[in-house]
Amino acid sequence: MSRSTSDGTVAPVFDQPVRFEHRRPKPGVPPGAVAGARVLDDVATGISRRTTIARAVLVVSGAAALAWVTQRSGQPLGVGLCAFFGALPLLWFAGWILGALFTVRTAGRSAAKTMQAIDWQKALEENTVVEQVTLQVLELGLQVSREPQGASSSTEVFGWQRVHFERHGHQAVFIALEGAEPLTVPSAAFSDGSVFDAFCLSVQAHVWEAQRRSGG
Repeated sequence: MSRSTSDGTVAPVFDQPVRFEHRRPKPGVPPGAVAGARVLDDVATGISRRTTIARAVLVVSGAAALAWVTQRSGQPLGVGLCAFFGALPLLWFAGWILGALFTVRTAGRSAAKTMQAIDWQKALEENTVVEQVTLQVLELGLQVSREPQGASSSTEVFGWQRVHFERHGHQAVFIALEGAEPLTVPSAAFSDGSVFDAFCLSVQAHVWEAQRRSGG
């Protein structure tokens, strides 16, 4: 089946409900609470801290060296200060390079070791909740019904101007919903590849039509 849009093009009609299992973050749990994200944050913090220390050490050492050279050469204090401020940008940048060279490799090895030790299945279960999602393609928008475990179900229709669609090959579709949790729809939710293609074509046609009408 198909329908004609306002500009005369033909858009496919997809009237089958799509039902699949979806994991979403538990209420009050930010994405960064997942173990792997915490590890990466710690690594980034450690690198930043070490490079800052290296910068400070190099700047202080450079200042001391310039002061010693100035004193030994009999130059006035003003000459030493000019030399120091002239070399300061170079010392600051060199400190960052040295700090990165000495810390990135060590931090990377530590992070890799920690990541390998994480029980990813346990981390996923602790920070997410399973919900059954049913999608229905309507003329007005995408109807989304959610049935979270241990919570009441909800149904909402998102006008097509509130839907962002992105297909990832033959494996899945990412759907961002304005004001709601995004969804990753696996191709396994469909009976076969042709049905998955029909769903993608229909949703994409509705989204493009909504964008055209709004001038986006």
